[in-house]
Amino acid sequence: MAAKAAVAGLAAILVVAMVVAVAVGITKKHNEGEISAGSTKAVQSICAPTDYIDTCEKSLSDADTTDPKELIKAAFEFTEKNIGDVIKNSPLFKEAASDDSTKQALAICQEVLDTAIDDLKRSFDKVGEFDASKANEYLEDLKTWLSAVITNHETCIDAFENTTGDTGEKMKNVLQTARQMSSNGLAMVSNMSSIFTSLQTGSAASRKLLSEEEADLFISKKQRSLLALQPNAVVAQDGSGQFKTISAAIASVPQKNNQMFVIHVKAGVYKESVEIPRR
Repeated sequence: MAAKAAVAGLAAILVVAMVVAVAVGITKKHNEGEISAGSTKAVQSICAPTDYIDTCEKSLSDADTTDPKELIKAAFEFTEKNIGDVIKNSPLFKEAASDDSTKQALAICQEVLDTAIDDLKRSFDKVGEFDASKANEYLEDLKTWLSAVITNHETCIDAFENTTGDTGEKMKNVLQTARQMSSNGLAMVSNMSSIFTSLQTGSAASRKLLSEEEADLFISKKQRSLLALQPNAVVAQDGSGQFKTISAAIASVPQKNNQMFVIHVKAGVYKESVEIPRR
């Protein structure tokens, strides 16, 4: 009798344990489902204003977060890795070119794509510092850097314009995802303020993304404020400034300068070829 009672008691404990285990399993799956659903909605919201939505959503399919900043950073990181993989793994860079013009084109691509990676890294770091209340201070730099990334892609493609063979077309295909994601990144940044509000508050009114016209107006106000800044250098042909040529003023910008450097160019005709190097 005691043995039967013990068996019955053990059976009851096992049943309870199984019920608890099932309940825990269901709860865990339910929570994971909520997180996954939330991430999917966040990705869809981030990708909504982009021109290549399918590419955007695929690139962020593994992002397990609803944080807008982390999603945008993930997009930049994906693009940076994609360009890096092109440089390291593409046979176009490994195989010896058959003619000098193609070799030169590949060298140009190598240089501008390396620069694109640098700009994406800077954009990644800038988004990490982003504060929605200080959006005015960040958007202009981000848009400038991401526009430069897009320009560098086009420079790479254009370098093959006068080459023989199909290397240029192959390069265009290899860079397709990177070009699309760079364009997407620029669209994300242009709509960053509204995206943050939309994902964080969930209000219907806040889901209206910042239009391109609003973004341009937003930035033009920032640019107009530059007129009130004290210049770091003044260029004047009559000698009333620190420099007589624009090139000399640009050369005075400190290396690895992270601060705004304002050059005031006084009225005049400056016959010079100006190149602005990376600092």
